Amino acid sequence: MAILRRSIDLNGNPGVAQLVVAIVFGILATLSVVLRFVARRMSRVDPSMNDYMIVVALGATLSLSIATIISVVAGGAGLSKHQLSPSEIRIYWKTMLAVIISWPIAQSMTKISILLLYIHLFPTRVFRFAAYSLILVVSAWMIQQVLASLLMCRPISYNWDASVNGTCGNVAANCLAGAGINTLYVLLHLIASFFCRPISRRSTTFTELLKNQMTSIPYETVSAVPCSLSTEIKAWYKKLTDRDAALTS
Repeated sequence: MAILRRSIDLNGNPGVAQLVVAIVFGILATLSVVLRFVARRMSRVDPSMNDYMIVVALGATLSLSIATIISVVAGGAGLSKHQLSPSEIRIYWKTMLAVIISWPIAQSMTKISILLLYIHLFPTRVFRFAAYSLILVVSAWMIQQVLASLLMCRPISYNWDASVNGTCGNVAANCLAGAGINTLYVLLHLIASFFCRPISRRSTTFTELLKNQMTSIPYETVSAVPCSLSTEIKAWYKKLTDRDAALTS
């Protein structure tokens, strides 16, 4: 309780930005997914696999929000390390482990949900092949990031307790590998979008196909965007405030 009482005083703490973003975008992401299923029910359409993937993404997003809130309120995120007690520092690094595990899951499941939506809207052979290939790339990136986060330091308690006898791998190499796979996904997505023009047997042009499917797009895609935005923005704010705190320490 002493930790909570000392850290809850957020005046002048750059971590307030993290706190606000975590709460606001966590609520927005939840509302968007709820509205997605409400639209499904109103349209009398059964949920599909892309709906289930966005639910998983929402769960990871909320885990990221909760970990961020705890890191600010109980772990003193945003403050100089000289202002924190040893117990607060341990709490901070525990929440950081939860953040770096939740973030790739939230990102990947949102991307997979969108790609599954593409497969549903544009069911041509070439486009399906491109979409499933991208799903494999995204899944590989997610698995790599989660396993690297869990196995980077051995034992796992060494992530937050430097007093134990342990070692950590090359964190910089892990970051570069993760960034490389994520960049590959973006490039492949752009290439697939440009070259794989999905034409169905009943539609002779892309415009006709898009027009026929337009009524199903809003409630399918609107809930994916806040999940993606919330995780991206919260991660950006956390890096920014932690950098500022390191510069002042």
